[in-house]
Amino acid sequence: YDSFVDNGLWTLSVVNGKNVWTLNKNLTVNEVVSLFVVFNSTVRGNFTNVVVGGSNETENKTTNNTTTVLEPGLDVSKITLTPVVKIGDQVVFEIVVRNTGETVLTNVFVEESSYDGLIYDSFVDNGLWTHSVVHGKNFWTLNGNLNINEIVVLTVRFNTTVVGNFTNIVTVGSTETENKIANNTTTVYNNTVPDDEDEPDKNPDIFIEKIALNDVVILGSQVRFEIVVKNTGNVILNNVVVSEESFEGLVYDSFIDYTGLWIRNDNLTWTLKTPLYTGEIVAFYLIFNTTTTGEFINFASVSSNETGNKTANDTVEVIKPDFAVEKIAINKSVLVGDQVMFEIVVHNFGQVTLNDVVVREESFEGLLYDSFIDYTGLWTKNADLTWSLNTPLHVGEYAGFFVVFNTTSAGEFMNVIVVDSKEIPNKTANDTVEVLTPGLSIQKITINRTVYVGEQVLFEIIVQNTGKVVLNNVVVSEDSFDGLTYYSFIDYNKLWTKNNDLSWTLNTPLYAGEYLSFYVVFDTTKAGNFTNIVSVSSDKTGKVSAKNVTEVIEKEVPKNETLPEPPVTPEVVPEKNETAPSELPEQPKKEVNVLPATGNPLIMVLLTLIALGGAALRRRK
Repeated sequence: YDSFVDNGLWTLSVVNGKNVWTLNKNLTVNEVVSLFVVFNSTVRGNFTNVVVGGSNETENKTTNNTTTVLEPGLDVSKITLTPVVKIGDQVVFEIVVRNTGETVLTNVFVEESSYDGLIYDSFVDNGLWTHSVVHGKNFWTLNGNLNINEIVVLTVRFNTTVVGNFTNIVTVGSTETENKIANNTTTVYNNTVPDDEDEPDKNPDIFIEKIALNDVVILGSQVRFEIVVKNTGNVILNNVVVSEESFEGLVYDSFIDYTGLWIRNDNLTWTLKTPLYTGEIVAFYLIFNTTTTGEFINFASVSSNETGNKTANDTVEVIKPDFAVEKIAINKSVLVGDQVMFEIVVHNFGQVTLNDVVVREESFEGLLYDSFIDYTGLWTKNADLTWSLNTPLHVGEYAGFFVVFNTTSAGEFMNVIVVDSKEIPNKTANDTVEVLTPGLSIQKITINRTVYVGEQVLFEIIVQNTGKVVLNNVVVSEDSFDGLTYYSFIDYNKLWTKNNDLSWTLNTPLYAGEYLSFYVVFDTTKAGNFTNIVSVSSDKTGKVSAKNVTEVIEKEVPKNETLPEPPVTPEVVPEKNETAPSELPEQPKKEVNVLPATGNPLIMVLLTLIALGGAALRRRK
């Protein structure tokens, strides 16, 4: 472990000998936060790093990733193309540098460290190297990176001034490797060519190598092969020809010859213009276009007048890069006037590093851009609403930031972003945020709209949440009640608390669409039409009022009127009857147990039965 990138979100501590980072804030729904940790590598190999994450609300989760630590390598050889020269002639050295490691090499250089008896003249400028003099020594810097297995050649010329055997020493290095040394010896003679002690048998031989400089390429891009030919025998080779034998899945585009030694023929063959001296290496590059994904083997062959054919091949994998983009509304519902925050996350889940990643705000109707938050320091905002990633996005890596918008009106608004890179065209993502307007209404209903002076009037107060957001701290106030005197309130639900003044506070949130009510009782003291005003407010709304009118009337008292005297009825003298009273017919006597007539007896019986049945039902309940 070396360090971590402190973006202000995490606090580091060491617990039981292990590095522990604690998030300095709560992690909201759908939010993504990242932590960059830096380790030093000491040995080559594959190493798995395991991390555990957890919170108060969740169980621990474990994940891991494996890192491959590669070992760079560099090899250099110095070949004397003219091992024996006459004094005054030039000697030519070919310096061959090869990447023998597992990673790309940068800042590759060649230095002519020692060349006693020789005088530097010039080098063959093949466009690959830049020459300079450093501390009095000739120094060449490779103009690009040296890919895995790639070979580059530098040809240097020296003048000869004295006779003898002279060793030329060259030093090669790079940022990723230690320096390597190579040397070769040249014999300079005067008039007579020195005889070899042992004349070797002639053994012509040739070697070809085909190297895919980028063995994994993106579909639609180009792949470059280096063709390397070496005279591995002890005989000069003539009429050296390289042929492209098979390149299925690839389409030939062009070739690059930094040396100017090759001629392309009508077919896909190339002929070396000069003899190939013993030990000499020559190379050129072939460019192919990719049209489909897959692994493709490319074959090439070489021949000369003195040798048969030799073949070589290499494989290139053509892949399709891919990434995902997410736009996450951190707060999916907000009130008008509040801010909404979106998190933008880009994930490279392809097989190749992505470059020049750019995020663009494509559509944000109903929202007004305010600012962005980048805890990683990896993003740069451009003049328009675009952001550029300052670093390549490696395989499996995430990168993200937050964008803040202001809200000005209610509604559902979709925010759309577009992301592209050098390797992949546009990809879009969106999320929707709902901007809400809180609403609150109140009604005051007079239960008895007309009462007599001295009687009580009863009001029902009904409060409704007419918006889509929960309301808290709901307070009802009696603002005006002239002609009435407060007596009491009735709360069947036990949800309201009366304050010291004539106001009541709801003890629970008022949810969207919910109704709640209570009753208020007033005494009446005088007659008239009296307007009663009540209001309600909450934490998210202003004050809303309602009113009602109660009619209080005087109760009528009946007057004591004088009853008229009854009219005088003149006395009537009955006439005498011929029949004596005792002789009148006798009336029949009524039975003692016979009830007097009181209406329809059947109806009375039915009413009695109904009453008895009702009493039985009440008892059953």
